[in-house]
Amino acid sequence: MNRKTVRRAILVLGLFTAIVHLIILPFIVWSPDWGASLRVAWLLNGIGYLVLLWATLSEPEFLEDSQDLVHYAFIGFAVLTIIAFFVFGQPTTDKLGWVTKLDEILLIAALVMDLRLQSKA
Repeated sequence: MNRKTVRRAILVLGLFTAIVHLIILPFIVWSPDWGASLRVAWLLNGIGYLVLLWATLSEPEFLEDSQDLVHYAFIGFAVLTIIAFFVFGQPTTDKLGWVTKLDEILLIAALVMDLRLQSKA
Protein backbone atom coordinates (compact mmCIF):
# COMPACT_ATOMS: atom_id res chain seq x y z
CA MET A 1 0.00 0.00 0.00
CA ASN A 2 1.40 3.41 -0.88
CA ARG A 3 1.64 6.38 1.47
CA LYS A 4 -1.01 8.40 -0.36
CA THR A 5 -3.61 5.68 0.23
CA VAL A 6 -2.65 5.35 3.90
CA ARG A 7 -2.93 9.11 4.41
CA ARG A 8 -6.38 9.11 2.79
CA ALA A 9 -7.39 6.36 5.21
CA ILE A 10 -6.10 8.46 8.12
CA LEU A 11 -8.16 11.40 6.86
CA VAL A 12 -11.39 9.43 6.51
CA LEU A 13 -11.01 7.50 9.77
CA GLY A 14 -9.95 10.59 11.72
CA LEU A 15 -12.80 12.70 10.35
CA PHE A 16 -15.35 10.00 11.16
CA THR A 17 -14.20 9.84 14.78
CA ALA A 18 -14.05 13.63 15.07
CA ILE A 19 -17.59 14.02 13.69
CA VAL A 20 -18.94 11.38 16.06
CA HIS A 21 -17.37 13.16 19.06
CA LEU A 22 -18.11 16.73 17.91
CA ILE A 23 -21.65 16.41 16.56
CA ILE A 24 -23.34 13.04 17.00
CA LEU A 25 -22.57 12.34 20.65
CA PRO A 26 -22.96 15.81 22.22
CA PHE A 27 -25.92 17.03 20.16
CA ILE A 28 -27.83 13.95 18.98
CA VAL A 29 -27.18 11.15 21.50
CA TRP A 30 -26.49 13.17 24.67
CA SER A 31 -29.08 13.07 27.44
CA PRO A 32 -29.40 15.76 30.17
CA ASP A 33 -29.32 12.91 32.70
CA TRP A 34 -25.64 12.31 31.87
CA GLY A 35 -24.48 15.76 32.96
CA ALA A 36 -22.80 18.52 31.02
CA SER A 37 -19.28 17.30 31.74
CA LEU A 38 -19.74 14.34 29.38
CA ARG A 39 -20.79 16.68 26.56
CA VAL A 40 -17.71 18.84 27.18
CA ALA A 41 -15.47 15.75 27.20
CA TRP A 42 -16.86 14.62 23.83
CA LEU A 43 -16.40 18.09 22.34
CA LEU A 44 -12.81 18.32 23.57
CA ASN A 45 -12.12 14.83 22.26
CA GLY A 46 -13.47 15.77 18.82
CA ILE A 47 -11.36 18.94 18.77
CA GLY A 48 -8.33 16.88 19.77
CA TYR A 49 -8.91 14.53 16.84
CA LEU A 50 -9.16 17.46 14.42
CA VAL A 51 -5.99 19.11 15.72
CA LEU A 52 -3.99 15.87 15.57
CA LEU A 53 -5.40 15.10 12.13
CA TRP A 54 -4.30 18.53 10.92
CA ALA A 55 -0.83 18.16 12.48
CA THR A 56 -0.39 14.71 10.96
CA LEU A 57 -1.58 15.42 7.44
CA SER A 58 -0.52 19.01 6.85
CA GLU A 59 2.95 18.51 8.32
CA PRO A 60 3.36 22.15 9.41
CA GLU A 61 6.84 23.60 9.15
CA PHE A 62 7.28 24.08 12.90
CA LEU A 63 6.65 20.33 13.40
CA GLU A 64 8.70 19.03 10.47
CA ASP A 65 11.34 17.49 12.74
CA SER A 66 8.68 16.01 15.05
CA GLN A 67 6.40 14.08 12.69
CA ASP A 68 7.17 10.79 14.44
CA LEU A 69 6.19 12.39 17.74
CA VAL A 70 2.95 13.71 16.21
CA HIS A 71 2.08 10.19 15.04
CA TYR A 72 2.83 8.75 18.49
CA ALA A 73 0.71 11.46 20.13
CA PHE A 74 -2.18 10.67 17.76
CA ILE A 75 -1.87 6.94 18.49
CA GLY A 76 -1.79 7.62 22.23
CA PHE A 77 -4.82 9.89 21.98
CA ALA A 78 -6.80 7.20 20.17
CA VAL A 79 -5.74 4.56 22.71
CA LEU A 80 -6.76 6.86 25.57
CA THR A 81 -10.15 7.39 23.91
CA ILE A 82 -10.67 3.63 23.63
CA ILE A 83 -9.75 3.14 27.30
CA ALA A 84 -12.10 5.96 28.33
CA PHE A 85 -14.95 4.22 26.51
CA PHE A 86 -14.47 1.11 28.63
CA VAL A 87 -14.02 3.06 31.87
CA PHE A 88 -16.73 5.71 31.48
CA GLY A 89 -18.92 4.46 28.63
CA GLN A 90 -21.54 1.79 28.38
CA PRO A 91 -19.84 -0.94 26.34
CA THR A 92 -22.66 -3.45 26.81
CA THR A 93 -25.31 -1.31 25.08
CA ASP A 94 -23.48 1.33 23.01
CA LYS A 95 -23.40 0.15 19.36
CA LEU A 96 -22.13 3.50 18.06
CA GLY A 97 -19.34 3.28 20.62
CA TRP A 98 -18.23 -0.08 19.25
CA VAL A 99 -18.29 1.22 15.66
CA THR A 100 -16.22 4.20 16.74
CA LYS A 101 -13.76 1.98 18.62
CA LEU A 102 -13.31 -0.16 15.50
CA ASP A 103 -12.71 3.04 13.53
CA GLU A 104 -10.12 4.16 16.09
CA ILE A 105 -8.33 0.79 15.94
CA LEU A 106 -8.17 1.09 12.14
CA LEU A 107 -6.90 4.67 12.56
CA ILE A 108 -4.13 3.44 14.85
CA ALA A 109 -3.18 0.78 12.28
CA ALA A 110 -3.11 3.41 9.51
CA LEU A 111 -0.94 5.71 11.64
CA VAL A 112 1.52 2.88 12.31
CA MET A 113 1.63 2.08 8.58
CA ASP A 114 2.23 5.75 7.79
CA LEU A 115 5.11 5.86 10.29
CA ARG A 116 6.71 2.83 8.65
CA LEU A 117 6.27 4.23 5.14
CA GLN A 118 7.62 7.60 6.30
CA SER A 119 10.76 6.00 7.71
CA LYS A 120 11.39 4.14 4.42
CA ALA A 121 11.18 7.36 2.38
